[in-house]
Amino acid sequence: MTVINTNISALIAHQTLARNDRDMSQAMTRLSTGLRINSAGDDAAGLAIATRMTAQMQGLDQAVRNANDAVSMIQTADGASIELGNIIQRMRVLAVQAISDTYTETDRKALNAEFAGLQEQLEIIATQTEWNGSPLMTGDIGKDGTSTFHIGANAEQSMEITFGDWTAAGRGVYRNGASTPNNIGPTDLLETPTQREIKPVSAVYTSAMTDNDALASLGDMVLSDGTNTMTVDARSVTDRASLVAKIQATPGYSDMLFTVSDNGGSNVFGSPAVYTTSMTDQEVAGFGEEFKITDGSGNTITVSASDMKNTNTVAALVTKIQAASGFGNLDLLVSKSDDTANGGSTGLRLTMKNVGAPGQDPLVAHNEVDRNVIVTTPFANAAPAGLSLKYKEAGAVASPPTVTLNQMNGSGAVVGDFVVDITELEIEHAGDLPGSKAFTVSDGVTTLRIDDVSNLVYPGADGDTSGNVAKLAKAIQALPDYDNLTFTVAMSGTNVDQMAFTYKTPGFVQTSARPTVEFGRVAPQTAQFKFAPVTGKAENLIVGDGVTTVTVASTATTSVAAMATAIQGGTGYANLKYTVAAVGSDLVFTAKYAGVPGNASDINAGAPNAIVTFTQSVSTNPTRVDVRAGTTEINQNYPRTVSVGTSAGSDGAPTPTLTVQGVNGRSEVASTPFTPSIDILTSGNAKSALDNLLQALDGINMQRATYGAAINRLEHTMDNLMQMSSNAAATRGRIQDADYAKESTELARTQIVQQASTAMLTQANASAQSVLALLKS
Repeated sequence: MTVINTNISALIAHQTLARNDRDMSQAMTRLSTGLRINSAGDDAAGLAIATRMTAQMQGLDQAVRNANDAVSMIQTADGASIELGNIIQRMRVLAVQAISDTYTETDRKALNAEFAGLQEQLEIIATQTEWNGSPLMTGDIGKDGTSTFHIGANAEQSMEITFGDWTAAGRGVYRNGASTPNNIGPTDLLETPTQREIKPVSAVYTSAMTDNDALASLGDMVLSDGTNTMTVDARSVTDRASLVAKIQATPGYSDMLFTVSDNGGSNVFGSPAVYTTSMTDQEVAGFGEEFKITDGSGNTITVSASDMKNTNTVAALVTKIQAASGFGNLDLLVSKSDDTANGGSTGLRLTMKNVGAPGQDPLVAHNEVDRNVIVTTPFANAAPAGLSLKYKEAGAVASPPTVTLNQMNGSGAVVGDFVVDITELEIEHAGDLPGSKAFTVSDGVTTLRIDDVSNLVYPGADGDTSGNVAKLAKAIQALPDYDNLTFTVAMSGTNVDQMAFTYKTPGFVQTSARPTVEFGRVAPQTAQFKFAPVTGKAENLIVGDGVTTVTVASTATTSVAAMATAIQGGTGYANLKYTVAAVGSDLVFTAKYAGVPGNASDINAGAPNAIVTFTQSVSTNPTRVDVRAGTTEINQNYPRTVSVGTSAGSDGAPTPTLTVQGVNGRSEVASTPFTPSIDILTSGNAKSALDNLLQALDGINMQRATYGAAINRLEHTMDNLMQMSSNAAATRGRIQDADYAKESTELARTQIVQQASTAMLTQANASAQSVLALLKS
């Protein structure tokens, strides 16, 4: 069929020419760039592989440069260590020379002058050797003297090297792992204190809220941690617990930096800090020197070395501590700690008497060496009933949380009031207190003081105590700065032996702002003795206190407990001024009355006589052991316990207040003891110096061995990295590079095809001209 509108031959020639042009363009591009893959369309998988191989090669090449830099850095330290070793070698020569008695005192001074100069140079080289502007040999570079070199193309492909601390003051290279300093430096090393362990603590805030506040909620509650904010539909809740359940079920709760719970109103008084120091019975049995405890105010009690030698258990140590003079003046209590069931340890538990931060953490020392004392329970400020916001991570809080609730706007705030027990009898006998007779009250900012309470009742003290607390309150009210107190002072309206403090403005009263009161007191202690009797024999048992004698008729007692029971059933036992009980293998006699035994003027009438006797008619009489002395302990300016009266106050708003301070933890670091600098001024000193210098040389050799091993590792690493990079380049080339022989052949082919296709297209276009011949005819 002859047509002119559709020229099939021309179309085929045109398509062939277009495909050929595309193939020729690709061949020309590959020949121009030298790459087989110039776009993703050329080879999508090959492009991805080649790109990854390029990243690997570049990473390997940079790792080689890193390794080269590391080698240079280590060689810098090694070069300095060579000089330090040379200096110490010269110092040894001088020390050997000074040992000989062929040298006089003057000669040794001359030798020591050079020796001291070399010591100075040791420190100069150690502190002035730098890499890229940073000290290299002081133990400060990197992290605590350890540097990390990245020597691979991927993460975690690194090595570490410790450059060491070459200074005289450090526990570094010269000590060569020794437990005590080997001070070859130019100056004496002063003792540094022990850095004690600190346990990490999560912060806790309290948002004041009663069940009625939650029930009255009519809208939304908004909580924020400074980064995340969540809105809670607080309607239709019945109490605080149901509000907490709604908060925990609200989307976004898991993103908050704190958890929310109901504190149940259980911490309105706050809680004191608790410290522990671990020790075992075996360790205590080995104590032979004096034992000291110092509280946060600086008060110290001491258990003497002689008492410590007879102390074999932690429990016995606690008893000795509690019997020590001045124990009642400490602002802490001491008891035995035993937390092995929870993975803890045995030891001493120190519980602060008052809520709040002490002036300093308590100290415990044996033989003048501080023990590690840690806070196991941080103090918690007094907190109102409400929501506890406890942070998930330990540490200080950068931005305190915020809480709002629609109807809690502060209009329902309540005034706080507190009371302290001060009996009228105490005030009547204030003149009997030796030393300070002062009464002090403070709100944390303003402090008022009555210097001598006895002036309020003397002359007098005739036994008529009525109105004494009211007199004291009136005297406080008359002081010039009374109006500056944040509370009023008066006798309690319900108890004449209490003083009341009522705050002038409503609101919850924080721990630090609560009243504090100091007034001297007498704290008597009962005497206690023990005997280790012989059991199993039929004999009379005779017990006496110097006034009353109790005789138990002949009986065979099979145990100490049976012996105690027999004594307790003896005629006249109730008249003894002691009780008798069995404790293990001992009979323990405890005074019924506190105070000094036999002291007629003691505060407790009828204090027992010190003559306590226990005899056995057949067996050898056991020796009496004094467990603790009876005392009438006077506490000067004793901190009195202030309690909440009817209310600790309420803000009427849910604004969070700090309850527990967040603390970042740290590990224990032992102290550095005092160590004098070595010298060669005498033959003996020179001999000692030789040992120190030899230890220092050993330390240098060990550190240089570390340097050498690191350099060798890095050189082998570099060889391996370069080999890996070369192989990666070869692999990438096979994937990405163009084959010039193949591509030039392809270019020639496409050029010939282009010429042929063009000629055929011309012929195809001319074929339509034959139709004109038909029209002419």
